[in-house]
Amino acid sequence: MYSAQIYTTRESDSHFTTFIHPTIKKLETKIQMLMDAGMMKGLQPDEIREVVVFRGTRKLRIHGYYDWVDGKLKLDRDKPVWFHNMFYGLGD
Repeated sequence: MYSAQIYTTRESDSHFTTFIHPTIKKLETKIQMLMDAGMMKGLQPDEIREVVVFRGTRKLRIHGYYDWVDGKLKLDRDKPVWFHNMFYGLGD
């Protein structure tokens, strides 16, 4: 089960949170659908700074940091997920 926080480059430094989806592919599809429908306050693809994907339902852990490229989530392997989970006290 996956959910996401989408951080923008807007001056207000806003972010959006998604509902839980069974796969990352379904999460990706839902993000695109919400953007196409204008349900994210007019968010444009080039305004997405980072997408943080969480795994779990009760005990959340950061699954990965993603970039939004051509309507798809692309894993950013340069950010150490284990460190951020430990730093924020997420998971076990």
